[in-house]
Amino acid sequence: MKHQQGYTFIEIFFTLCIATILVSMALPSWSAFQDRNTQSISYNALLSAVNFARMQAISQGEHTTLCPKQTPNTCGTDWTNGILVFTDKNRNGSIDNAETPLREFTLSSKEHSLIWSSFQRKTYLTFTREGVTANQNGTFVYCPANKTPDLGWAMIINKAGRVYRGVDSNNNGIEERSNGKDIQCS
Repeated sequence: MKHQQGYTFIEIFFTLCIATILVSMALPSWSAFQDRNTQSISYNALLSAVNFARMQAISQGEHTTLCPKQTPNTCGTDWTNGILVFTDKNRNGSIDNAETPLREFTLSSKEHSLIWSSFQRKTYLTFTREGVTANQNGTFVYCPANKTPDLGWAMIINKAGRVYRGVDSNNNGIEERSNGKDIQCS
C-alpha cells in the first residue's frame, strides 16, 4: 500500500485563513510606514533646497531665490511641481532673461500640498548675501494627499534665515506653526 503525500482541503483552507489574517494586520502598518517615509523625504528635499539657496547667497554674495517651478525656467505658484533656486540679480523674485536656475529640487510626489505663507505674502523666498531672508519670515506647510494633519508638517523660517520644524507642544499629534496654531490640511 502506498501512502499519498499532500495536504487536505481543510489544511490548505486553514493555512490560507491564517495568511489572510496576517496580511490584513500588516497592510495598515505598511501604509503608515509609506506615508511617514513620503513625509520625511518631502521635508528633507525642501530643507535641502532652503539650505542650498542660503549657502549660495552667502558664498556668491548675491540674492538667491527659491520659487515654485512652473516650467524648467519659469516660476509659478504650485510648490508641488518642484522648486527652482536661482541667483536673483534684479531681486524681483522671478527668473528673467539674464538669470538661470542654479538647481531644481523635486519633492517625493505630487499627491500632496505644500503652501508657503510669509510676511508680505510673497510667493517666493529670497536670501540676501548675508544669509538672512529679505524680510520674509514664514512657514511652509505640507499636507499629505489624504489631508490628515497628523501626517503633515510645518517648516518655519525666521528672518535670520534659520530653519526649524514645527513642534507639537499640546501633544495632539499635529505640528504647529510659529504662532502656536495647529497646521490645517482641509
